[in-house]
Amino acid sequence: LDDAFERVEVCGGNIVCALMNIDGFSRVNDQLGHGGADRLLALLGRRLRTIVPEARIARLDGDEFGLVLWAAGGDRLDPRAIGETLLAAVRADAIIDNRLWRLDGRIGLVTAPSVASSAAELHSFADAAVLAAKKGLAGAIVVFDDSLRMAIDSRRRREVDMREALGADAFEPWLQPIVDVRGERIHSLEVLARWRVGDEILTPGAFLPLAEELGLMRELDRQIMTRAFAATRDWLASGVIGSLSINVSPRDLDDADVVADLLVTLARSGLPPSRLVIELTETALFEDFDRARELLETLSKSGSRVALDDFGTGYSNLRALARLPIDYIKIDRSLVSEIETDPRVLALCAASIALARALDMGVVAEGVETPTQAHLLRALGCQRMQGYLFSPALSAEALGRKLHAYGASSELAPRARSA
Repeated sequence: LDDAFERVEVCGGNIVCALMNIDGFSRVNDQLGHGGADRLLALLGRRLRTIVPEARIARLDGDEFGLVLWAAGGDRLDPRAIGETLLAAVRADAIIDNRLWRLDGRIGLVTAPSVASSAAELHSFADAAVLAAKKGLAGAIVVFDDSLRMAIDSRRRREVDMREALGADAFEPWLQPIVDVRGERIHSLEVLARWRVGDEILTPGAFLPLAEELGLMRELDRQIMTRAFAATRDWLASGVIGSLSINVSPRDLDDADVVADLLVTLARSGLPPSRLVIELTETALFEDFDRARELLETLSKSGSRVALDDFGTGYSNLRALARLPIDYIKIDRSLVSEIETDPRVLALCAASIALARALDMGVVAEGVETPTQAHLLRALGCQRMQGYLFSPALSAEALGRKLHAYGASSELAPRARSA
């Protein structure tokens, strides 16, 4: 890249830098082993040298190739045409170890000096373009342009804003009641993160992906947990609220200190572990069963409980489910939303509730929005529910006012769906 920039400064012309990622290369490694995968990479390398012999080509990482082309004088390279040529080379059939392989790729390209003004910038922009291609934002070939530059600038601003917000304690725990419908009483609370930006309250979908990408989830979780335990300590200690549910992301399973952090933060609040419920998704549990079992056993020994979130949306291994120390399952809102209209979904919910009973687990139905949904679930034996029929997620202050209005009984009447 540095050499290409020196040539452009002396002779004019333009540069195209391309980064290419091979889709699904881990499958090749799994089925052919490293030797077979290396032979496939070598084949791709030979193809690239053949179709663009004037380019500088390198394998940069496991399944990523880099390519630099320079055109002198008044010639101008077309980055999209180059991308299409490269993609055709990747997609052509390959015979490795007497097996036919069909691959695909994602390519990001950038030109200089019109777009990038240095070798470092050229590489950075190409990296941003291939990342956009890998995310499927604009097809398999992405050429860096002003819209992508604006997206990068926006992301940088959001990164700065997020780091400043963490320093300013701007992330808040909001609390959604889980109701025991037998007495219309609040049984427990689920903690949901919110980011207050001026007068706007952002929900997790607007900031959690960025927090995960930046490696800030642990810090964010710690802030939310600390504030949640402080806000609910009196309610939990007095028994007005039975427990507090905290969501743990699949990435947290890879960090051995996450559970320890949770329990230490809880201990500092003066609350016993029995007041804590950890919610894990089905997908997270069964992607790494051994790690999940270790995590759950640690929680169980501490006295905390575990809820299996989004039940019915993953690929449940029933034998594994019976071997894990799970206390609750949470029927996903996507099933609850169809329970009135689809008899098969109604039967599936009935089977899920029966399964939970057989395994001595509790059941919570999520996303309950209509009285009919609540009636059907209750008829099936589900006694605990959460959703807009009862209450949205509220700030601790707003929930405190609601609890005060209903007195120490923590009764909570169903609300209209439009409220």
